[in-house]
Amino acid sequence: MSALGQLSYLVRSENRPALLRTIKNHPGRPCDIVERCRISRATVQRIISDFEERGWIAKRDSRYHLTAAGSIILEQYETVANTVNRVTEAAPVLRHFDADAAPPLASLADSTLVTATEQDPHAPLSHYIDTLDQSTATSVRLMTPVTSPILDDVHSRLLEASTSITVMTTEPVINDRSTDHWITDVPARSLFVHPGPLRTGYALLEDRVLVTTYDDQGHIQGCLDGSAPQIRTWATEQFESARGSARRLSVIRN
Repeated sequence: MSALGQLSYLVRSENRPALLRTIKNHPGRPCDIVERCRISRATVQRIISDFEERGWIAKRDSRYHLTAAGSIILEQYETVANTVNRVTEAAPVLRHFDADAAPPLASLADSTLVTATEQDPHAPLSHYIDTLDQSTATSVRLMTPVTSPILDDVHSRLLEASTSITVMTTEPVINDRSTDHWITDVPARSLFVHPGPLRTGYALLEDRVLVTTYDDQGHIQGCLDGSAPQIRTWATEQFESARGSARRLSVIRN
């Protein structure tokens, strides 16, 4: 049977991975496995026969055990299943990045992902604001692709509380009258204008990063909050890459 056929056999029923997992953790007789899996005896016996034929399990001393092949199959299946789950959960953020700019997969499991839902469409915005308001960071790198009164307020508070801040945004944000009360307070040497448009936002603090994504109306749809070194390194690289295409405001005005 081809590799695709073997994979199709395994994933076509949730009972099969569950049975492999049970035999790995509790080798036993078919009656023991039936009791632990809560699957019908006929189904268990049929799957055991299939596993034995494939060399995934072997019978020793009246008990079924996973073979090396079965252990590897189960390990790889669970790796793929976990990856699919993480990517599915993070899809509201990941869809905004090209393949070569994706965040490290391992770091997604250690990060908090907040997305807008019908029940709470403002959940990612609230998380972003609360996190910045509670931050004690003295050094901040901020990339904001949109302007709104509520974002301007939290960014203004962040500017006031920080001893070192770098801001990157776009011409429309710079020229929007509602941003005057905080953008104009950013030192010229620390204010960069990106030719845009920017599809994502970043708040790089000393101990964590916030990555925000937006809909076509400029509303935050997702907020990825991580403190693991991997995601902080990735976010820093993304920010610096975008800054490479930006110019200081003073240069543009000249």
